Amino acid sequence: MLMTDSTISQHSKHDTPNKKSTNVERIERRIAVLASLGWDVETIQTKYNDGMSKNDIIAAINQKAGKTVISKSSLASLWTYAGLKNRSIEETNVLRMAKINESQRRKYATDAKYGVGITADEAVIEYQTGKSLESMYREYGISPSVLSRILQERNIKVRKQTTLENRIQELAAHGFTQKRLHELYNDDNLTATELLQLIKTETGHSIGERTWSKIVNKLGLKKSADNMAKNRGRSSRKAKETSLARLLKTPYKDLDSLAVYFHANRTLTYHDLVDELNNCLDDSDPKFTIRWLERWMTPLLPTNRDKGTSRLEQSVGAFVRSVYSGPVEERVRSLIGPYEVDFFFPELRFAIEVNGLYWHSEQFGKNRNYHRDKYVSCRAQGVSLFQVWEDDWYYKRSILQRMIAHRLKVSPKGVGARQARIGDVSVSVAREFMNTNHIQGFVGASKHFGLWDKKTNLLVAVFSVVKQQDCYFIVRYATSVSVPGGFSKLLKHFEIVGNPRRVVTFSDCEISDGFLYEQNGFRFDQFIRPDYKYVVNGKREHKFGFRKIRFERDPDLLFDSSATENELAKLNGLGKVWDSGKVRWVKTFD
Repeated sequence: MLMTDSTISQHSKHDTPNKKSTNVERIERRIAVLASLGWDVETIQTKYNDGMSKNDIIAAINQKAGKTVISKSSLASLWTYAGLKNRSIEETNVLRMAKINESQRRKYATDAKYGVGITADEAVIEYQTGKSLESMYREYGISPSVLSRILQERNIKVRKQTTLENRIQELAAHGFTQKRLHELYNDDNLTATELLQLIKTETGHSIGERTWSKIVNKLGLKKSADNMAKNRGRSSRKAKETSLARLLKTPYKDLDSLAVYFHANRTLTYHDLVDELNNCLDDSDPKFTIRWLERWMTPLLPTNRDKGTSRLEQSVGAFVRSVYSGPVEERVRSLIGPYEVDFFFPELRFAIEVNGLYWHSEQFGKNRNYHRDKYVSCRAQGVSLFQVWEDDWYYKRSILQRMIAHRLKVSPKGVGARQARIGDVSVSVAREFMNTNHIQGFVGASKHFGLWDKKTNLLVAVFSVVKQQDCYFIVRYATSVSVPGGFSKLLKHFEIVGNPRRVVTFSDCEISDGFLYEQNGFRFDQFIRPDYKYVVNGKREHKFGFRKIRFERDPDLLFDSSATENELAKLNGLGKVWDSGKVRWVKTFD
């Protein structure tokens, strides 16, 4: 039955009205509202023909109304209903060109055609002669989607071509053929930055470093090791010159005077010196780094006197002698010759090796197995080796001092496990505790357990585990004071509440012999080979922070797209230091 308007108005809201009639009424009401605002259909068409976009029209109407009265979808419905006409492709292109800002104009302008547009027929001809969608966008402002539509309307097949291939063709068209790029990259030894700047100057186009890296790989533009070394030398000389200029703002004026001052003050470390120099600079000045001092000032120090590493040995030795009264032998070669240990405690069969970052890097012959071999050699002699790294001593000294005192059996009286209550530890509390008491700091875990001193109610130990499938990993254990039996108590508690079938943990060969795990029923599983870190401004940083993309994106680092991560590290003067490896321990439950 055909319903009248009155029938519709009385219709239940639960019934389905005539959708088409309802939409028409809605559109007509919207047209009336727009007309009251001065935006009738004729005005909308005129404004559009004069160059306003549909989005601009929507914004102008809603601004006039002071609220949202029309959206993109409702304007589309009105457009179809009123029979409004869209602009042609040629008209759209001309308007797009007119709206391109000056920065884009300077970036993309290549010839006299820019700024006056290009017809669809001209665009088709240029495309058929070999130009890519992307290059035509940069030259004429035609988006790839619009140009594709022009081609499809004329039944012209759009070429499937990667952006990389387009870029290589464009470079060749501007004279940067594979042969010329090879000559510039190797024969003239331009850096990637210099070459990209040359391309931009000659073509007006910019190429990002990531795209350039792909182009280099595609064309096989491999820079020789000699050229990389030359570039590094150039960069180093420039860094030296700029740093020498900053020295004039300090009381020392030059490197020779600075070396004399440093040598005369026996307790002064590189860290102290860097802080002192940087305090003389303005906030806007680039800062001195430990790496720069080590490279340029160390050679000026007397060869027969203490340098940075020996100062570290002196500091560690002073602490050892302040807490331990037994016999101590220094710089011992007879124990594990030809290797040397810095401190040996014969009564305890315990040794300490001090690892300065500068002298214990790969650059000075300390290869992958150097520190591991020292650990293995000491184990073979029944000696427990404890290795102290320079950055840990300066930034985590209190933790290392507690660990050394424990190994020397001179720790202050702590809290026995029987005098401690056990319980769960929140993530925030565990984070603060581990960052204060564990040499490696906090790490996320599935569960944290702790021991509290019953007398003082202070947290004295934290035990962290991670569950992966049917296996648990003990990822951290730390104490704030000596807690005899603490690990055993926490492990037994975890075995009850977690009901594990298999528990895995690791001992760091630089600071642990794994005896604690042997005592608690763990068996040796395998040795984990040594891993490396990079030395950056006096600290070791994980290698994952210096993957190739880091060198590419960091403006303070030199980058060569053809170089490997290792080559880039050397190019930037980053020292590589190897640890002693780890031991994997496993405990299973029936």
